[in-house]
Amino acid sequence: AKHNLINVIHCYGLSEYLIYSQYILQKCLHITFKRAFIEFNQIAYIKQRLLFTHATIIRTNLHQSILYDIENVNRLDIFLYNFAKRLFLYRLINYVLYDSNIPIHFKRPIHTLWHSYQFKSLNSLHYLLFSNLINAYNSTIINNNNNNGNGNNNIVSFSYRFNLFLTNLFFHKGTIPVSETVLINENNKWNNRLLYDFSD
Repeated sequence: AKHNLINVIHCYGLSEYLIYSQYILQKCLHITFKRAFIEFNQIAYIKQRLLFTHATIIRTNLHQSILYDIENVNRLDIFLYNFAKRLFLYRLINYVLYDSNIPIHFKRPIHTLWHSYQFKSLNSLHYLLFSNLINAYNSTIINNNNNNGNGNNNIVSFSYRFNLFLTNLFFHKGTIPVSETVLINENNKWNNRLLYDFSD
């Protein structure tokens, strides 16, 4: 499976990183998706997708010992997923560093960390690119309120700003944003599915 990920499957996406997934697929396949994978500006819907997925809801209701047993049974799957995530990060970095559409102020920190930690660890790059977008958004709102609307002292995480830039880049290249109606219908569909699955 690891061999296939490296040598056969030249690009793939991860559901928890939809914006990065769309970017990698578009760069690798030389296409532009007609519809965005997710509407980054609709933070309420991103929050629902990131924090209230089917698996997340189930996980919160399971005892720690049961979670440990599940992880033990699926340890090979978890190992492969962690490998796929590292490879995903590696490919993302390679595309970003050589993309002329990405401004230098986004490339510079990635380039610095990449060359500093290339033979050590990807933890710093992982944190830089994959830090929690919801926490970043909430921090922005708090800073805006504390500054009475003055955004000069806002501290917005790199991942939040970079995801927002990529989203705008998709729109500039012709991708259409996801409408609120579509998102509401999808959320209602999954809510109904959860009710059906867990009804007595």
